[in-house]
Amino acid sequence: GLMRGHLRDGGIVVAATHLPLGLEGARELQMKVAR
Repeated sequence: GLMRGHLRDGGIVVAATHLPLGLEGARELQMKVAR
């Protein structure tokens, strides 16, 4: 797909989502409320 091709060519994908994207090797950054 489009995202996999972009990653394969050295690009990055930044996405805000509530569900996993299903991309191999994806890393997650969780943003939580600071207390």
